Amino acid sequence: METLEKIKQELNEINSSLETLKNKDIKVLEMKVDKKIKELIGIKNYYQKQQNADLSLIKELMREAKSLKQEILDQKKEENSTLKKETPKVEKEKFLLPEERKITEFMVLDTSKDEKIKAIKNEILIIESRLECLREEYKKLTSQKATKQKESIVKNKKERKEEKSQEIERKKQGVKKEKKSKIPFTSKTEIELNKELKEIKLEILYLKNILQSYKTFLAQLKNKTKKSIRNTSEKEVTEKNQENKYYYLILNELLNDDKNYFFIKRIVETNPHFINARKEEEPILFEILDRYIKNLKLELRNQKLVHENPKFFYELIKLFRQNPELVLTEAEENYFNARIKELTTYIEDKGYSNGEKIKKELTAMEEEKPIRKYILTKNYQEIMSAYAKNSKRLNLTREYLEKVASSVQKFIENFGEQSYPLNWYVAKQLNISVSDIINSEIPMDTIALEKTKYAFSFGFNKKYETYLRIHVVDTSILNGDFALKEMKERSPYTSKILSKKLKFKKGNTYPVITYQVKILENGLVENPKIFESKIKIDRVVRNEEMLDYRENNYLKNFFKYTKFLAKFYEINMEPISDKAIEKIYDDTLNFILRNYFEKNHLMAFYKTEIDFTPEEVYNLHYGICAYLSKLTREEVIIINRQLFNLKASCYFGTEALEESKMMVDTRNYLGYLNLNVLKNSLHGLCGGKRYEEVIKEFKECKQILNQGEFFLDYRNQTRLIRKMKQEEIENKKAKQE
Repeated sequence: METLEKIKQELNEINSSLETLKNKDIKVLEMKVDKKIKELIGIKNYYQKQQNADLSLIKELMREAKSLKQEILDQKKEENSTLKKETPKVEKEKFLLPEERKITEFMVLDTSKDEKIKAIKNEILIIESRLECLREEYKKLTSQKATKQKESIVKNKKERKEEKSQEIERKKQGVKKEKKSKIPFTSKTEIELNKELKEIKLEILYLKNILQSYKTFLAQLKNKTKKSIRNTSEKEVTEKNQENKYYYLILNELLNDDKNYFFIKRIVETNPHFINARKEEEPILFEILDRYIKNLKLELRNQKLVHENPKFFYELIKLFRQNPELVLTEAEENYFNARIKELTTYIEDKGYSNGEKIKKELTAMEEEKPIRKYILTKNYQEIMSAYAKNSKRLNLTREYLEKVASSVQKFIENFGEQSYPLNWYVAKQLNISVSDIINSEIPMDTIALEKTKYAFSFGFNKKYETYLRIHVVDTSILNGDFALKEMKERSPYTSKILSKKLKFKKGNTYPVITYQVKILENGLVENPKIFESKIKIDRVVRNEEMLDYRENNYLKNFFKYTKFLAKFYEINMEPISDKAIEKIYDDTLNFILRNYFEKNHLMAFYKTEIDFTPEEVYNLHYGICAYLSKLTREEVIIINRQLFNLKASCYFGTEALEESKMMVDTRNYLGYLNLNVLKNSLHGLCGGKRYEEVIKEFKECKQILNQGEFFLDYRNQTRLIRKMKQEEIENKKAKQE
């Protein structure tokens, strides 16, 4: 509200000073009013998203600003009309040079266009022939001048000797030397010739320019005739080019801050128009390249010089070059490579200490090609199913648990429950494990949510306590498999191809890591257990079914307790979406795993993300909202959706900071490494060779990831590293005490 009051006050000041201002000042006022209108549009867009927001004051100010703008425009029109009346018309023909008059005469002639051009060319040929004659004469004169100069040098030597001898005699006699006026060796004809040559050169250059302008004039005439018969498809092309300009302007605005990297990445990957954004036929990639070269040179000259982050532009170039949607002409591709080679040569010549490292980066950039998508020909569903059936894991399939439950019931009916109350005795008699009997108390359906990495088993035991089992695919069995290359190539992102190959399907059996918890109504979880198991998917829940969860008792209970977890982790589940549910269980698994890893002193891979503040999101949206209005409604909705949960920067490491989240997606390479550490711990192999190999891989990944695109903002990086070092010092002190 304070901002609106300030805008109102400024508009009143502009209105009061409008009458007394001159024409130049009116332009300044017009710019000020335009700025206020843009500010009001941004504030209006922001408040429209708020519930129960009062827009009356904003609308009133908008009307006031627009009326003020109209007053300024009217005043400008009046002043322009008076100026036109006062200034007399000037006859341009009076000030034309003879050659220009000649050209106008050619144009007026009632002849064809070709004859007109031919006449002008003849005039130029005459001048050029004259110029040739003068050049020959000039050569003769210069050769004569050279011979005269040689002769004068020889004469000068003799004259100097005579002058010296005469001067000695004069000194003896006491007579003063007479002063001679120095006359430079010049030829009057040569000076005149040079002057004439200069004039003719200017004349011929002038006529050539006139000819060029005449040719362009003819080309414009030809284009006018073409435009009249131009078909509708060509019109559509120009309209599309005009639209494409706004994608360029949006990206250009976002290039002003390296915090915008993740937002740029999102919109570029979801909309190919941004990858091929152009303005005046120049791709946005060249603007990024220019800014990279400029800021890299500034950084190399002096670290303290104020400049933008060259790493930001380097990673953006990689992002664009790797995208298969990028379209460049052969000439544009050659230009890009030429600029990179030019920069490489510059770095070699300067001999910078980190020159070799930058040269490698530039070579990689020049050779950058779209990311190769591995064709995973193996049927990973069959591999998973075969592995699950042959492994000695806890069997959590519904059929098996029901079979165990019926066997236990029959045993109790035959021998009596009171005589044999202990599960271990019953298990021994039935030749099954105790855990099978405990698990059979809750023979739940195992469901998978369609677009998430999780499968769930949910139900109640005999004491009506609520239990939840969260299952993730055990990808550690892919060690050495071709799919692991795809994982590593896409690190730290999850491969879309592999996600499709490893997603849960109805009726299939999978080897999984199961996290079992008891959920309380306040959202807390108790008695967390982690174990290897095999499951069979009884049902895959689609998005439509999620929205109608109240129609199904099983889903109704599942969502009821999921909402308890959402409330505890402060995650908004309205409207219900697969991403929101996945985030809830990401946080649940983080809570379980973090406690387990800390308790067992295990190393894990963490991802630390710093979100944009609401103010930064508002400023970002305000900066591009004027251009967004030029795009389609569907595109604007997608871009606005991307503004939520924006990341300013990201850091990967083995240190658990306050904002850190453990990598839990087992289809992701970092999640796969965490899974291997967990499995080594479950099998009691944490001191072994395999565990050491995983830790070594952790360190290599940490070094690679943090020098790349994922941590761009300098200030946040310094803050996090300082915080990490402080925690290390505190931990050492605690151990010593």
